[in-house]
This record gives sequence, structure tokens and C-alpha cells, in this order.
Amino acid sequence: RAALNMLTRRLAVKLAPRQISVIGVNPGWVRTDMGGAQAPLSVEQAIGAMTSVIEQTASGDSGYVLGGDGHRLQW
Repeated sequence: RAALNMLTRRLAVKLAPRQISVIGVNPGWVRTDMGGAQAPLSVEQAIGAMTSVIEQTASGDSGYVLGGDGHRLQW
């Protein structure tokens, strides 16, 4: 995960002159084969949440990893 976070930051810096934003989105715990049946989010809910986050992203969010609710995650 740390490598993906760093890649997000590095790409954001590299692509900023071209006005391209780069974010990571962590949907949370999702019911999949890996996430298991106890996860609170269905795949459809997770996709909806991530789509909403992407649509609401501002240029100031570039380089950050955002949670499924749109808040910046610390790492």
C-alpha cells in the first residue's frame, strides 16, 4: 500500500504541469472473495462511492489517497 501511495504522489507532481490530477481511492471493506461475506459494502455500493469521490475531486486533492467518503487518508 505504501508503494501505491508514493506512486500517487510522484505521478501527481510529475503530471501537475499538464494540469492532470492523480488520486488514489480506497473504497473500504468490500464484499468480494478477498473481502469476505462480513464486509459492509457490496461491490455496487463501493463503485458508487468511488464514482462519487472521483466526480467531486478538486485539483487540490491531487497526490492524495481518498477514502470512499472523500476524506483524505493518512499514511
